[in-house]
Amino acid sequence: MRSTRTIKMKKMSVISVIVNRSFAFVKGNRPTNAKTVKAKEKSIKEYGQLSPITVVKGEDVYLMDGHLVDLDGNDIPDDQTENYYAVLDGQHRLMACLKLGMNLDNLVIAEPL
Repeated sequence: MRSTRTIKMKKMSVISVIVNRSFAFVKGNRPTNAKTVKAKEKSIKEYGQLSPITVVKGEDVYLMDGHLVDLDGNDIPDDQTENYYAVLDGQHRLMACLKLGMNLDNLVIAEPL
């Protein structure tokens, strides 16, 4: 006898333009590592950005009892979270792109739906 299962997969949307939002990290996530950022810089120079940076709106992090920090690790007031995209995956790639002086509008950014 054959059984059928339905598998639901999360969808991703690609954000082509970042409108009036800066990037932030979720407080408590692992800090970026300079050696890893350097390796990502080398890879991005050679191959380009191959994997998207996954973000959510900053206010979504706040609504789930999370808090944001800026790229230097400084706390962002909760009432300012709507000004940020929180990086969920790709912190090292983002920092490498910034160190390379890349235009952030050209990054591949994905936001889970």
